[in-house]
Parts: sequence; C-alpha cells; structure tokens
Amino acid sequence: MIKNYFLIAIRSFKKDKINSLISLSGLIIGLTCVMLVAGYIRYETSFDKSYSNSDRIYRIIGTNNRNDHGRDEAIPLAFAPTLLREVPGIKGQTRISTWPSQVLINNQFVSFKQTKVDSSFFSIFNFKFIHGNPKEALNTADNIVLTAATAKKFYNTLDIVGKSFITKSETFIVSGVIQDMPENSFLQTEAFHFQPLSKGLEVLNISDSYAAGNAFILLDKNLSLADMENKIKQFCHRYKMDHYTMELQPVQQIHLHSSDIKGQSDEYNLGNLQYVYIYAGIALLILIIGCISFINLAVARSMERTKEVGVRKVLGAERKQLIAQFLGEAAVYFIIACATAFVPSILLWDGFTQMLNVRADIHFLLNIYTLGAVVCACVFSCLLSGCIPQYFSKQPGKHFERVSKCEIKFRFLKVLIVVQFTILILIRDFHLHIFNKHIKTKRLCRI
Repeated sequence: MIKNYFLIAIRSFKKDKINSLISLSGLIIGLTCVMLVAGYIRYETSFDKSYSNSDRIYRIIGTNNRNDHGRDEAIPLAFAPTLLREVPGIKGQTRISTWPSQVLINNQFVSFKQTKVDSSFFSIFNFKFIHGNPKEALNTADNIVLTAATAKKFYNTLDIVGKSFITKSETFIVSGVIQDMPENSFLQTEAFHFQPLSKGLEVLNISDSYAAGNAFILLDKNLSLADMENKIKQFCHRYKMDHYTMELQPVQQIHLHSSDIKGQSDEYNLGNLQYVYIYAGIALLILIIGCISFINLAVARSMERTKEVGVRKVLGAERKQLIAQFLGEAAVYFIIACATAFVPSILLWDGFTQMLNVRADIHFLLNIYTLGAVVCACVFSCLLSGCIPQYFSKQPGKHFERVSKCEIKFRFLKVLIVVQFTILILIRDFHLHIFNKHIKTKRLCRI
C-alpha cells in the first residue's frame, strides 16, 4: 500500500512538472536555510565543551553593590588564590589575560597573541599536549607554551621544546606545544606563559587598593554549585566584602551569556544569544514560506484531482487512506527536497559563516544534531503541508454542487498568500535594519 502511494506521488510529479518543480524549489530553499541556521546554532551552542571537566569550570563574576557598574569580570586578583587556600572543594584556580604582542623571528618582530595564566592553568583547561609535560610546562615565569599553528608559523616544526622565544619585553623558553585552540572556544590565543602574582597581591585585603583581574576555578566533583556559592558568600563576609555579590558562571555559558558583563577582554570570542534566536526565527519563517507555496499549489491541484479522489472513494477508499495518500505525496516531495538541500548547504556554508564573521568547520553543518533538526522540520512541515490540502478534498463529490466550498478554498489561498508576502516584507525590513546596524558598528570601530 505504501509503495502504491509513492508510485502515485511520482506519477503526479511527472504529470505536472512545472508546478512540481516550483513546489520543490520553495522547499529546497527553505530546507537549505534551516540546515545553514541549524549548523550555525550547533556551532554557537557547542562552545567550551571540549574539556573533559568543562562542567566543573566556572568564571567568578562580581557585582559591587555600592555602585551601578553592574556585573564585572574584574575582581581583586588575590580573591581566587585566597579562596583556593581557605575554602575546601576548589581543585584549582587561574586567571586569563590575553593581549597582542610581538616576537623576534628572523631578525624582525612578528605579531602574535599571548596569554598570561597561573601555573595550574593546564590542570583546569586540559588542552592536549603534542610536546612537553602539562604538569611542568608552566613551572617558572620564563616558560611559554605555543599552539601547533604558532609553532609551525614561527619555527616550521613542532619539535621546539627548549628553544628561545624572544619578545620585545621578555625572553622565554618554549616548554610545550599544544593542539590548536578549538574554534568553538571563548579563549583564542597563540601562546601561554606563567606570571606569578607579586607578594603584595597574594593575600586578600579589601581595605587596601588592589589590582583587578578575572578568575576561573575548578570545583570538586562532589561539590554542587549552590554549596560553593554559599561558601563564597561566607568567605566574602569573613573578609568584609558584603557589598560584593559573587556568582559562578559556567564556562560553557561564557560565549552566549556575557553581553552584559563589564571588564572583559577584547580578545574573547563572544557571541550573542539574541542573534541565535533571530536567525532561528528567520529560518523558520523562510521554511513557512516554502510550505505555504507548497500548500497553495497542492490545494490548487486538488481541484483538478477531484474526480480521481471521488473515484477512489466510490471504489471503497476510506478517509484515512486518502490522508495517507496526500501525506505520501508530500513525503516524496520533502524527501527529494531534503536530499537536494544538502548540496547548496555545503556549497554556501563557507560564505554563510564568513558573512556571520564566525570560523565554523563544516562538521557543525554535517552532524547528527543538525540532521535531527532538519528531519524534525521536515516531518512537521510534511504533516502540515499534507493535511491541509486533504481537508479541502474530504468531500470531493460536492465540489460540483456547492460553490461555497470553492469560495472557502479560494479565501484560504488568499489568506496564505497575504501571510507569505507579509513574512517576506518583515524579513526584508528586519534584514536591512540588522545590516545597517552592523555597518554603523563597523564604522564606529574604525573611528
């Protein structure tokens, strides 16, 4: 029976090729947009999950209630080291400070990004070492660890442990080479080196003037987030910091949930959750437009197929069998459209990611999560597009007797067309607004 439905669908496709191609084109465009946006959302929501202990890494965010400065990444530098010594349940702490610098290569200075961290950094963020020992790589202040791409760029080889690394202000010894930074990480740098705190900053004393910086901590496996926040609150009270509200932000949330946090490094790879929702909404609207086009053509074709459906009912076809036939035809269209949409999605992926100013590999598009999202969109759209035309064909024999039924059908088609063009106008105006805002932001940055 199912095979028969598919044969009827293919026969219908061959019979009216022009309308069928128009329907397919709309579905392919809609599904292509869904695939691209699903890949983008997968990229945006995958940040900082590559560490084995990523669910236990937190950034400390402070709010000084004595002013209206808001949530701030900058807290006293001695806060986290003192917290590590006095509060049980914390396995390690580190600060991260990234800035552009220059290194002397072949008698000329070349720009690169370096990051200042604590000696326990690689025990918290467990990047994979190609050369060197992660436990000893940052034992002294003159050690530096490079990424693989940086090592190849400066030395044309990865076997560089023990070689000199001369910057404008310091001379380091390469103590390790790690794999390149994941593209879905908030931290983007080319080198790490350890810079210990001065003795005056090792002990927390809120009454004195202090330097500020960020702090990342690794919690024990058996300690809950609520318990640690209570301990931090008691710790703040003990050091007369009751005017501070300290919260722990999971490292996996830094990329999308940091737009309101002050004092962050300009070198962070940060996104905006609002844009994820915006692009998801646009993809959904485009898919709806494709479905509306398919429904319009399917309803229009259903008038021509009244006799066919009437004959099937006279021969004993039940309503559920007619529904299955319409859904089968819609399924054929969506299967063809889904399979075809992968080709333009792959071809457009690089240009799409460049337009969004992100560096996302093709595997974010071609993975089980993106495929699952597309399949769900196809199933929902197929049910919607297959059931609506069938509703207007449930009494096919009365099309010749009652003009009112046809009038209702045409009114419905008019409503769908109005909705379709309304969505197109909204997408156009919104796209122009976002584009102009993006251009203004670029101009301000240049100024």
